Amino acid sequence: MHKVNLKDRVLFITVSCLVIFCIALLSWERTFDTYELHTLDFRFKIRPTPEISDKISIIEISDDSIKAIGSWPFDRIYHAGLVKALKYAGAK
Repeated sequence: MHKVNLKDRVLFITVSCLVIFCIALLSWERTFDTYELHTLDFRFKIRPTPEISDKISIIEISDDSIKAIGSWPFDRIYHAGLVKALKYAGAK
């Protein structure tokens, strides 16, 4: 069995702390942001196209809705009416 001496432990801990400090400093300075954004673009390009479900609908609350009804958040009566209309239309 190999015995680890104190000098080797201190060296390992010192080097580990320096590496962690350098990575934290570079992250704090946002050095990796450009790299991350380029790799993110690449990862989106190579991923398979997700299947699109026809069972999902998007209900938009637009500026026109806010102008017609009033300020956001809308009163609960509007939300209740929307939920009833969606249920009547077969939404789950």
